[in-house]
Amino acid sequence: MPPPKRAQLSVEDLWQWYRHARDIGRSEKHLKQIEVSSQGVMAGNALGDRDI
Repeated sequence: MPPPKRAQLSVEDLWQWYRHARDIGRSEKHLKQIEVSSQGVMAGNALGDRDI
């Protein structure tokens, strides 16, 4: 049996991640990294272990 795949993230999931980080006061640098990671996901790349 193949290994289980990570669930696909939707645009809404990514937006909620960003919004929550912003709401709890994460730095601009942190928010920018979420943007970069989200752009990668939308381009078809998986999130890295650090992002998860």
